[in-house]
Amino acid sequence: MIETLLDTLRGRKKSLQTVPDLTLQAVWDDFSTPPTRRAGKYHRLFHQHIQSFDPESRESILSDLLTIEQNSLQANDALGFIREKIMDLTDKKLCAEHLDILKRRLDRPAAAAADPPPDVPLVKTAADCSVQIAVLRKYCIRKYGDGGPRGWFTCYQPISRFFHQHIFSRPRAAAAALELAFEGQSVTPTKEDFQQLRTRLQKAYVGQRFELQITDAVPDRTAAITSAIPQKS
Repeated sequence: MIETLLDTLRGRKKSLQTVPDLTLQAVWDDFSTPPTRRAGKYHRLFHQHIQSFDPESRESILSDLLTIEQNSLQANDALGFIREKIMDLTDKKLCAEHLDILKRRLDRPAAAAADPPPDVPLVKTAADCSVQIAVLRKYCIRKYGDGGPRGWFTCYQPISRFFHQHIFSRPRAAAAALELAFEGQSVTPTKEDFQQLRTRLQKAYVGQRFELQITDAVPDRTAAITSAIPQKS
């Protein structure tokens, strides 16, 4: 109870350092300058992927982002709206990456030692999503204070990867060995559980932290991703 209250206060304190009138265009313009050595990870991620696009494609990406911003400001829960879009982009990015890998494996001749080159449209789709995620995350952090290393977004990335791995993995046995626990509760790789987790993370308060653990169920092959949550008292 005390830890939950402290988390809430931390979230409120962080929100006092926000820029309520920040625009997404301002974030885009800031990111468009070359990153310095002290630039944040989202700035570096933006520049890493934006190089794949010509000026026309960049304008198209910016137009999509400005539409998301406009729709969010008209929604009842602006932050929740953008979080949902970020989750959708994360899913789309992972789908593109998995499809690219699967396509190359299927297209590889039996005698070939290596996979064929990446599928360009799928690679650009993944890069497009990475750029949009980077801009939207920075926008949410600066405008709403929606950051933190153990917050909803830190959890959602491995959660989405967990579910997509079960969808795309061949053979299925490799994915079936993975187990996911969210706040101490076991989660099954179903659409229902996936949607439930999305909803919980979308509605989380700013500064809220979660416990997440993804493990390999096969003995002696443990690989866990854990985000600590304050112990409930």
